[in-house]
Amino acid sequence: MVTLNLSVANKTYVNSTEQVLGSIEARIPNGQFVALVGPSGTGKTTLLNMISGLEKCELGSVSIDFKPVNSRPDCRISYIFQQPRLMPWLTVAENLKLTAPECSDEEIERMLQRVGLQGKSEKYPRKLSGGMQKRVSIARAFLGKPELLLLDEPFVSLDLPTAENLRCILEELWQEHKPTVLFVTHDLDEAIQLADRVLFLSQATGRLIRDQNVDLPRPRVESTRAFLFWKKQLLENSPGLLEGKLENLKPCLSEDCA
Repeated sequence: MVTLNLSVANKTYVNSTEQVLGSIEARIPNGQFVALVGPSGTGKTTLLNMISGLEKCELGSVSIDFKPVNSRPDCRISYIFQQPRLMPWLTVAENLKLTAPECSDEEIERMLQRVGLQGKSEKYPRKLSGGMQKRVSIARAFLGKPELLLLDEPFVSLDLPTAENLRCILEELWQEHKPTVLFVTHDLDEAIQLADRVLFLSQATGRLIRDQNVDLPRPRVESTRAFLFWKKQLLENSPGLLEGKLENLKPCLSEDCA
């Protein structure tokens, strides 16, 4: 398990004066599931890339267990991208072995069963639907026994029933393994369903404008009265929140909001 500490002053791209990220200060403790919500272009993916080490944080710091990302090579990080990123010339089992070579065939088959892909280990990605490929991505992420799991809108391109099914699978695996999670989404319902806590970013240059605990009991179903009331209260208290607007922000819904 790991604690993720974010302290970002700003982020610009090399040879550019365009600021991508603004001020973000957050501490994500061991095993917590945190959703990151904000308009397009606010730097959500950039933040995940900095946490994973794919991009540098020029001003500020990103640390895991209070050590800079680059100084914590022993931390097991899994990253589920928007696209499955499977090797098309490898079977499902071979794709999983590529990132988890220590796993036995039996472990791989058990994980495939967990994500609803029993009997698909010898299939090639081109023979799988988009939803099935996403299931492989989830299996690959958890086979690596991550301490930190990063997800960049993994269900955005799926139909609603498939996305809902995969959210349930993701939540079950998270509750079983309890990695620390940072989940990027544009879907507030998705964030409320899955997360212990939601970080909202501002429009344009993304900076943290609200850190909201989600104190609804699990499992959460978006059609229930409690879910709908909680969402309604949040949006009434903070008009424009989903558009990343700063005006009229009111206190958090619960007293224990971070």
